[in-house]
Amino acid sequence: MKKKRFLLLSLVLVLAILVWYKPALRELGRFLAPQGTGKTEAVVVEGFQTVQDGMMEAALALIREGRAGQVFLILLSYPENERLFAIQQHYPDQLGEELERRGLRKDQYRIWIVPINDHPITLTEARSVVPWLAQAGVHQAFLLCRGFHTRRSFLVYQNQGDGFGVRFIPYPYFPSYDQDTWWKHTEGMKEFGSQTFKLGYYLGKGYISIFSLFRKSPLG
Repeated sequence: MKKKRFLLLSLVLVLAILVWYKPALRELGRFLAPQGTGKTEAVVVEGFQTVQDGMMEAALALIREGRAGQVFLILLSYPENERLFAIQQHYPDQLGEELERRGLRKDQYRIWIVPINDHPITLTEARSVVPWLAQAGVHQAFLLCRGFHTRRSFLVYQNQGDGFGVRFIPYPYFPSYDQDTWWKHTEGMKEFGSQTFKLGYYLGKGYISIFSLFRKSPLG
């Protein structure tokens, strides 16, 4: 009797996993990369030393749709021995020329370079960018991030924004896999794992409050 009961419970558990694992993974992906709605004054594009074409297209689409008025492109400047060869000095000018070629006026974009000499990088970045946005008169902005980095970046930026009256709406960009089927792609699994670890690291270090993890502001 006990053996039959064990087999029955095991079968139910297996069936439950088969039925629910995809929705559960999908929701976990959406948690790490929430996407807001509505209209804002600007879209902040979180680049690295360079920025992907797809991310800029996503930002430009928000402008064309009338959902944002300006683009603020954030580039990171690493120590000299970590910089990309032959890129750093002329890259911002080239970006400006390309943005104008794609239809933006000079007053519709700004390119900000953030010196990164220490970790944690995202926190260092947000501490520089948020005051600039406040000085520029921005009260609300989309925060365009890469994939599963979105949740951590949003929380760090919003934590800084609370002190300056700047509200952020997360807007993820997925370059190589679909958000709702991320577990089917090697890159998706790698990013999910690494960004989950980094989110836990920020929580453990106190850079992000555990109480802010489920704050209601991700959806615009």
